[in-house]
Amino acid sequence: MPNSISIRVATSNDVDTIFNLVMDLAKNLDHVHDVQSTVEDLREYGFGDHAFYKALIAEQGGKPVGLCIYYMTFSSWRGKPGVCILDLYVDESVRGTGLGRRLMAEVAYAGSVVGSKFLHLAVHHSNESGQTFYQRMGMTSADTEQVYQIEGENLVALIGEVEEK
Repeated sequence: MPNSISIRVATSNDVDTIFNLVMDLAKNLDHVHDVQSTVEDLREYGFGDHAFYKALIAEQGGKPVGLCIYYMTFSSWRGKPGVCILDLYVDESVRGTGLGRRLMAEVAYAGSVVGSKFLHLAVHHSNESGQTFYQRMGMTSADTEQVYQIEGENLVALIGEVEEK
């Protein structure tokens, strides 16, 4: 069964599929209310000369059953490039087939082609099955970091500090 699943690089024609798989992931984690992106956001920021992300789509019999969204990054402390996975989703119908690992291997390979020396990802604190999966792969939690973010009016205010000069 795992061999009947193909993995391919997503194109701009796949944004509806990417969006639907992101929504499936959000439903799976019971976080649909947190998804703010739209199909147009995915099209605008994922394709073209200044794409912010790349995506792999897994299909079985022409039906999408997996997704991995990632981007290239750089660690100033390591002094090396890396790859960061944003979203990894495997449909319930094909879980346990090794597809998640295959998607991650494809991303690791794509990164290695351009010199990537590490793979980084964050997993939602409530996603215990995801945490177990990553630990089984040999990944470890980076307890040296705490993730922070800024958005909305706080981000606008921060940007405004530069614009006021």
